[in-house]
Parts: sequence; C-alpha cells; structure tokens
Amino acid sequence: MIGSDSGAPEPSAVASAVAGQPGGSAVVLADSPAARASAERAAVVSPKLVGVLFVGHPAAALAAATAFNPMSSLEENMGAMGDAASSCRAGVVTPGAGADAGSAVVAETDRLLAGMAGAGVVTLVAGAGVRHDEAAAAGRALRRAHPDLHVDVVTGGPPGSHYLIGVE
Repeated sequence: MIGSDSGAPEPSAVASAVAGQPGGSAVVLADSPAARASAERAAVVSPKLVGVLFVGHPAAALAAATAFNPMSSLEENMGAMGDAASSCRAGVVTPGAGADAGSAVVAETDRLLAGMAGAGVVTLVAGAGVRHDEAAAAGRALRRAHPDLHVDVVTGGPPGSHYLIGVE
C-alpha cells in the first residue's frame, strides 16, 4: 500500500517496487488521491501489467490484500480485491489518557456494524504506540461484546497510540 502517513511516493519509487515483484503483473493499493495518481503514472512506464486500486483506508487495504490470489489474473484480482475493500467499513479510535480503550473500541465497532448485514470479521490494528497488553485487552473486550464475529488483532500498526478498525 502506498500513501498513508508518509504521503505519495515518487512514481519512480513505485515503478521500482513493482519491478522488484515476481510475476508479470502487480496490484498497487493506494490510500489517497495523490498516491493513486503517483501509482497510475508508474503503471504507464512499467513493463508489467499494473492495476491501481484506491482503498481509502488501511483497514480496507488489509481487506483487499486478503482477497489477493497469486493464481488469478490481474483482472480477477482487481475485481476480488476491489469488492473486499469496498465492503469494509473503517473507523479510528484514539483513547484519551486513562480511558478504557476496550470500551472505546467496542463502541466504535458497534457504530460500524449498525445497519451492516453479514459482517463476519473485525480487524483491529493497534498503532505502534499501543502496548501489546493493551491491544490484547482491547481485542478481548471486542470478542466478549461480539462472540459471533472473528476478531483479528494486529499490533505494530501506524505511528501513534490509536486503533484502526475494519469491519467486513
């Protein structure tokens, strides 16, 4: 995924990253309009077939990445990954000092789930500033509140003491 907190990379950097990947095609996930424009410029000069998928949020990028199938064509992967990204609802929780992160994560997840039929997976990405035990506790609170959902907790996410939540 390109973009995020670091801004849009130069098209030459994207082209180099694509060239270093195996196979004759690649999918580039972009989370901002500037990153998408950079990737599209890189795709024009790449000798590989390159698909650029705008995901808009790191949680949607994770959903898209899990739909990638190395045995599928670029067109098939673009469709499956696009469907996965668009079916993801995403939110951010930044607990205040002394706040119960688990309660805040559950409340935001409840908001994301409202009116969403068929959700089965919640991905909780804890920022790099979140201690492992805090992330684990937030994950346990989420599992208690929603035992019918599969909850994945990922630590070491983007800088900061916040949580990204993706529901799909």
